[in-house]
Amino acid sequence: MLNNTSLNKFEIITLNDILEATSKLNNYSSSRIDKISFTLLKTNITFICKSLIHFFNLFISKNKFQICLK
Repeated sequence: MLNNTSLNKFEIITLNDILEATSKLNNYSSSRIDKISFTLLKTNITFICKSLIHFFNLFISKNKFQICLK
């Protein structure tokens, strides 16, 4: 894990933040390193939001991020 005091500028992530961000994804763009298509992600985002919010906010509150998330 990477500990960096400059990461203190992040705010707690909300459900609306995730829904807004995923709504802006282009359905026709290719998937990234995780091989999850944007269409699949957008259609199932409500099922995974709670977990995403928990993990992102945990990283933010602890001020620690995996290097691959940097």
